Amino acid sequence: MRDILKSFVQSEVSSKFRILLFAAVSMSICACSKSTTSAQTATVTLYASPTGSGSTCSLSSPCSLTGARNQVRTMNASMTGDIEVSLMGGTYTLTSTFELDPKDSGENGNTVIYDAYDGQTPVLSGGQTITGWTQVDTTKNIWQATAPGLQTRQLYINGKRAIRARSTSGIPGTVTQTSTGYTTNATFTFAVPSDLEFVYTGTVNSYTWVEDRCGVSSITTSGGTTTITMNPTCWSQTSNWGVPTYYENANELVASAGQWYLNETTGVISYIPRSGETMSTASVVAPVLEMLMLGNGTTSSPVHDIQISGLTFAYSTWLYPSTNHCFYDAQANQITYSTTSMFPPGGVAFHTGQNLKIQGNSFWHIGSTGLVLDTGAQGNTIQGNLFTDISSSAVRIGDILSPNASSSTQDTWNNVTNNYVYQAGVEYGGAPGMMAGFVSNTTFSYNELEQLPNSGISMGWGWSTSSGTSNYMSGNKIFGNAVHDYMQKLVDGGGIYTLGKVGSSSNHTVIHDNYIYNQTNLYAPLYPDQGSAYLDIYNNVVVAGTLEWLHIWTSSIHDVNVYNNFSDTSKMTNAGTNISLSNNSTAGTPWSSGAESVIGSAGLQSNYTVVKGWLNNSP
Repeated sequence: MRDILKSFVQSEVSSKFRILLFAAVSMSICACSKSTTSAQTATVTLYASPTGSGSTCSLSSPCSLTGARNQVRTMNASMTGDIEVSLMGGTYTLTSTFELDPKDSGENGNTVIYDAYDGQTPVLSGGQTITGWTQVDTTKNIWQATAPGLQTRQLYINGKRAIRARSTSGIPGTVTQTSTGYTTNATFTFAVPSDLEFVYTGTVNSYTWVEDRCGVSSITTSGGTTTITMNPTCWSQTSNWGVPTYYENANELVASAGQWYLNETTGVISYIPRSGETMSTASVVAPVLEMLMLGNGTTSSPVHDIQISGLTFAYSTWLYPSTNHCFYDAQANQITYSTTSMFPPGGVAFHTGQNLKIQGNSFWHIGSTGLVLDTGAQGNTIQGNLFTDISSSAVRIGDILSPNASSSTQDTWNNVTNNYVYQAGVEYGGAPGMMAGFVSNTTFSYNELEQLPNSGISMGWGWSTSSGTSNYMSGNKIFGNAVHDYMQKLVDGGGIYTLGKVGSSSNHTVIHDNYIYNQTNLYAPLYPDQGSAYLDIYNNVVVAGTLEWLHIWTSSIHDVNVYNNFSDTSKMTNAGTNISLSNNSTAGTPWSSGAESVIGSAGLQSNYTVVKGWLNNSP
């Protein structure tokens, strides 16, 4: 039993998994004490608690989280077995990002493990509790509280995201676009116009796959004409946007249950409670920290051999769109304007991380990307995690700035498996559920993704240019995933979407045995977009309905083999170069036994279905 348990702990480390998934292995496992299980996990165990202090780090005298990390730094150079930092339950309210660097790494072939004390739930929170609510408007039922100095883009009441107060449509009146913004003959006045943010959903010169934002600089009225001047840095590049879909973030717009507004100058928050919310007793949290955990390595000294398991990461914000008054999304939340080129950062991120295991964690209420591994991410595993209520993508692997095969910043041999994504892209609608940039030998398998505004899994970059011969992408695998209820807000995406040359002539990227259904908008569940090349797409089951099941729309898409797939429609487009299609069944239901086998195996494997139940445990 000791060997069985040790093997399990090392591969499926979360205490949640230990308790919920493997109780059937032996009745004695459920009765194990912490000291017994810890002996199988690590040679040395340190303990941390939300109220911990000092440097003893024992069960009876735990350290703080940073104190335990600092103790690891005194031990790991000579470690002969794993070092476990066991986090006791409760909320670790972070006042700054919890940082790890190369000196926090596992050494001598061993691992430093941060995990949950058995049966307990440690929450690493970047949130600030807001109290002192009073009703200020009985007619609209508006309540207010004051939080001096607060800066945030999100507010949560009883674990549910509130809605930034917004209009129901675009600018009122007869609107004319100008070189600096807009004019209208309607009354359009706000006490703090510079707080206003215009939102453009899929309307940018037919760029239907993005949702952009631009801030207002000023609003003036003269002679019956209202002049709206937009933020000049943003507007100079994006003045062809047209009329916004809606505008948000003003006290005058607080009109419906669940809407809120923060005046950052006065610190006053206004909110209309939803049915069942009592503000005197409600838990109200405003995220204030932008990153909860950050691992920073370098190409010569990566952060490595660290395992994060059984933790809950919750309540982060991201202030860049507010402080820069612009969010110009080229695609997949890659921001480009002026000299800026970036993706939303991760609530948890590792830059130049190698041999990391991030398993059995929950990511809640993240104001940017849930988890990011890039800049030389190599040999890492993301497994059995829950991602829910994420403002951008749940997971991003790799970037789009380093495609050279000889570069030590290559992102390769990463594995993303058995994760559950429910509601990503909730604030920045252009985000896919999971995103991979320039990656090689990277696998997305047995994940389930649903309730998404855009594509499910997106891989690649470069459009028809494909970054030329320097693009090292090859050998990637996307298989066994269940992607459903997606493209709910934007247009021009797919369940599995690729862009640019995602494989090589000698080592194709493969997409197989996925089950994709309930796509709301164009184009197709299987969508190799412009420049996609060196792909094998086979043995997938897609329910396309009135859409196409496959969309290959231009000759820049080349060297793609499509075979043995199952669909409910024969609709498709093939305008590519050197495209091979064979033995694809479009008869739909009743599905063949082969299709039923794919459907039955796609998504979370049996040992991981418990992850979906974690949705009931909002922090």
